[in-house]
Formats: sequence, C-alpha cells, structure tokens
Amino acid sequence: MSCQAIQLSDRVQRSRAALNFLQPSINFARAATTASAANTRPITMRGLSPDQTLVLVNGKRRHANAVLNVNNSIGRGSAGVDLDTIPESAIER
Repeated sequence: MSCQAIQLSDRVQRSRAALNFLQPSINFARAATTASAANTRPITMRGLSPDQTLVLVNGKRRHANAVLNVNNSIGRGSAGVDLDTIPESAIER
C-alpha cells in the first residue's frame, strides 16, 4: 500500500483507519481494559496473533512495542507493532 493511497483516502484519520478501509483483512482489536495495553492496538490479520504479523515500512521491519498484551482479548501473551507510532509522511511504499 502506497503513501498516495493513504493520502487520497478521504476517510483517513490515522494509520489504522486507512488500513481498515483499504485492506479488509486487517483488524484492530479494541481494548477492554484501562491498562497500558489499552493505549496500543496491535494489528491482527485473518485471526493471527499480533506477533505473527510482519510489518514492513518502506521494506524495513518494524519491531514490536514493549507492551505485552496480558488481558483476556485477542492476542493474549503477544506484543505487536503499534502502527500509530509510524507517521504517514514516512510511508513511501
């Protein structure tokens, strides 16, 4: 997905909104707690755990965040990539 596709989308508010609109297989589970894990919403694809999803930005791997998902939700025990830390201006391809 290119930066132009994200910028041309009139529904874009944040990177997760753009991905939900442009790629229907991507899901961002909503947090059910007020713990630190609620501030990050890792990506899940087709039911896989957040740490089983490879995120590349301009061909380079993004590393997982430091927050371990310990609540009773999707991806318990995993640490995924927080896509909100990636600015849209940094995305070329």
